[in-house]
Amino acid sequence: PAGFSKMFADRMNRECILTVKEGEDGEVIKRDWAYIAPGGIHMKLVQSPQGLHIRCFMAPPVHSCRPAVDVLFNSVAELVGASALGVILTGIGHDGAAGLLAMKKKGAVTLGQDEASSAVYGMPRSAFECGAVMRQVALEGMPLAISSIANKFRGQ
Repeated sequence: PAGFSKMFADRMNRECILTVKEGEDGEVIKRDWAYIAPGGIHMKLVQSPQGLHIRCFMAPPVHSCRPAVDVLFNSVAELVGASALGVILTGIGHDGAAGLLAMKKKGAVTLGQDEASSAVYGMPRSAFECGAVMRQVALEGMPLAISSIANKFRGQ
């Protein structure tokens, strides 16, 4: 929800190695930063002469969600392809499954939270069942899995 996303981003920023912030319309994507979609607004990536940047916009909900993960993941699939890592964590419903599958089809590495560590296994289950998840990972193992894959992208 609106308001929550900013507090969540601030909290994640205090707890993560990466810089984490709520995404802003027009903001250029920076390496080693994480962006949280603003509550109540869709967020996607768009290409500009300056590079990839964030586009935040009002549109009807997708899967009854706004922001919708599928909106973001589909833009990542299209613009980033095999250089992307997609992760889907606990959540109700099936938002994100189709977008994560699109990312996988474009060569991205995809992870999904496992059932045992999920508070609600809806979103990761939907992604796993449609073939979008390459590997299921327990929540406590997710930071290591993400950093390991990110380091491979960097050639380390």
